[in-house]
Amino acid sequence: MRSPSFNFIPAMALLISACIPASSWITSNSVDHILVGHIWDVREKRFVTEMDIFERVSVADFVLLGEKHDNSDHHVLQSRILAAMIDRGRRPVVGFEMLTTDQTSALSQYLQDHPRDADGLGTAIGWEANGWPNWRQYQPIADVALRAGLPLAAVSPSRRITGEIRKKGLRALDAQISTRTALNTEPLPSVQSAMEEEVREAHCGYLPERAIPAVVRMQRVRDALMADNWESASRQADGGVLITGAGHARNDRGVPAIMARLRPDARSLAVTFLEVQDDWTEPDSYARVFGTETLPFDYVWFTPRVDDLDPCEKFSASLKQLENIK
Repeated sequence: MRSPSFNFIPAMALLISACIPASSWITSNSVDHILVGHIWDVREKRFVTEMDIFERVSVADFVLLGEKHDNSDHHVLQSRILAAMIDRGRRPVVGFEMLTTDQTSALSQYLQDHPRDADGLGTAIGWEANGWPNWRQYQPIADVALRAGLPLAAVSPSRRITGEIRKKGLRALDAQISTRTALNTEPLPSVQSAMEEEVREAHCGYLPERAIPAVVRMQRVRDALMADNWESASRQADGGVLITGAGHARNDRGVPAIMARLRPDARSLAVTFLEVQDDWTEPDSYARVFGTETLPFDYVWFTPRVDDLDPCEKFSASLKQLENIK
């Protein structure tokens, strides 16, 4: 891979102003980075405008909006994309990775009692009790959805299912679900190896080697069941939007890959928001984050960073506890 260089960015691209003025970003680290605010079309290898994205997501059946969970700007941009789709006549179901199907009843009850009020939704469904960033960060998405009367859906697998899979493996799953989501087939050795390496890096080397295959298996399960639940929820709506982490939104082996199997007739688009790194000024340089030669998304929208902390140091206390996993 070539080293990052300012010379790569076409002169015409530099004429496109950032979509959001620097003073309007919530996060501020590297807000003046050359890529901040720019949107990269991965297939065409060129920059596109905010309006281009709005038009393209509005004609897609399923739209995945990949995020870094604690970056508030990512949630604001997700809400803007959703609003643009609504303005263009779309009425998709909005699925949240952060909600498990255990919370469906509480979610439905709250929406029945408060159909247009997103303010109390987080408390009603126990959002922060499950370890997610403050509900206020995600509320702009729900505000847009509920004002338009869109359905919301919990799409992550229930605690019961994930618990059974940890104990029994994939045989705990219904055979029909395993077949339609391809969980009944093993990933290619190269894919398995790549996923195991990602798990090692993500856990900063603290996760015991013996536990890594099980973590990879659970990652596959989450992608597959999220896709299955999301597709099911969309049947009574005008397609779907999924709010999820960037890793789940990747086209090569995340939720989009399962959706292509579940709905081969439908078009999915993955728009992922990535924080810039100071020394990386070529869009394709960010593929290394995902262990690929090409970014595994349709579009990437670059944003400032939340902080400059090393994740391995930031979460060292909790990561060290992984050493005791049996």
